Amino acid sequence: MRGALRPLTSVTAFCCWASGYCGVAMRLVVETGQGLPEANSYIVESDAQAFLPSALADDWLAFLPDERIDHLIAATQFIDVSFRWAGKIKSLEQGLLWPRTGITFQGHEVSPDDVPRQIRRATLMALQILMQEGFDLFQSTGDLLIKRERLAAIETEYFAPPDGDGDYKSAFTDINNLLKGFYITQTKGGVIVAEVLRR
Repeated sequence: MRGALRPLTSVTAFCCWASGYCGVAMRLVVETGQGLPEANSYIVESDAQAFLPSALADDWLAFLPDERIDHLIAATQFIDVSFRWAGKIKSLEQGLLWPRTGITFQGHEVSPDDVPRQIRRATLMALQILMQEGFDLFQSTGDLLIKRERLAAIETEYFAPPDGDGDYKSAFTDINNLLKGFYITQTKGGVIVAEVLRR
C-alpha cells in the first residue's frame, strides 16, 4: 500500500455529488438486476473482503461500517460515470446505470435482469485502486501528473510518476480490457475517440 489512505471526507464528498443525498447518512443498497431506484452499489462488503489482497483486506476490516459503505459507493459511481455504456438503462427509475437492455457481449445477449459479473468485478478493481492510491486519483489530476485524459474507455496519457511507480496505469487498462464490449468507442484512423464524461 502506497502511503496513508486519503481522508475519507473526499470519498464522502464524491458519494454526495454522485447520489444527490448530501448530508444524509447512506445505507448500502446493492443492485440485484431489478433496476432498484435506491441502488447505490454493484458489490457487497463480503465481495470486497474476498477480492482484496491480504494487506488491503486488513485495512478494509479496520474501516468503520460507514467507511466501507462510502468506499463501495465511490467505486460503483466511478465505474458508472467513466464509460459511455452500450444499450439503454432498463428503467428510468433505476438508481445506477446497470442493468441495461439491448447489449450483446462476445456474441451472447446480456440479460436485462442481472448485472454482468464483469461490471461487478470492475467495481472491485476500482475499489482496490481507491484503497491503494487514495480517492484523489479519481478526482484530482494535479499530483498525478496526468497530461491528457479521455474517458469512454478510461484512456489516459501520463507523465512519469514521481516515485517511478506506474502500477495504477495498468490497473485502469485492466478495467478497460475487462469491460470492452460493454462500452461505446468511436474510432478514426484507428485512434479511440472518447467523450470526456468526468468533470
